[in-house]
Amino acid sequence: NVGTEATLKLQSSRTLDWFGSDVAAVSVGNRSFLLVGAPYYRSVTDCETTDASTCDQLGAVYGYELLSGGAPVFRFLIKGDESNALMGRRIATDGGDIIALSSPDSSGRSQLARAGKVVLMRASALPTLSGNFSLSQLPIPAAIVQGTVAYERFGWSVEFGDLDGDGKDDLI
Repeated sequence: NVGTEATLKLQSSRTLDWFGSDVAAVSVGNRSFLLVGAPYYRSVTDCETTDASTCDQLGAVYGYELLSGGAPVFRFLIKGDESNALMGRRIATDGGDIIALSSPDSSGRSQLARAGKVVLMRASALPTLSGNFSLSQLPIPAAIVQGTVAYERFGWSVEFGDLDGDGKDDLI
């Protein structure tokens, strides 16, 4: 049995954003990506010296491409589209082409306080993403599953698994 050991250090330029609260590795063809959640990502870097009204906790998911033999390369940042929604608290993949990004404190379209939402996107689109944009500006098709009860916090925990034995992963 041959073991391998890898050391990887990533850090956010923002303080107190919970960078790394969840991490998911995704392979697309011969390319690999690392998605890193930061549910307390703020819209500005220094809230101590900035007008509080512009210091929203949007949450975010950082996307890095893992190059063979080299350090991870930052490719994109998906910022939450709603203040205090905890976007990026959980990230899950079905091992295929579906990625789930949670925002458990989202009020979303339903306007139900903290009902939560999970955004489902295609992993195959990751190589096309670059730069910084908000979740509502996601340049790829996505499905949104919204909580239906106030304070439900749908998306607090998100995983995939085959619950019904049909050989296909279900969103849990």
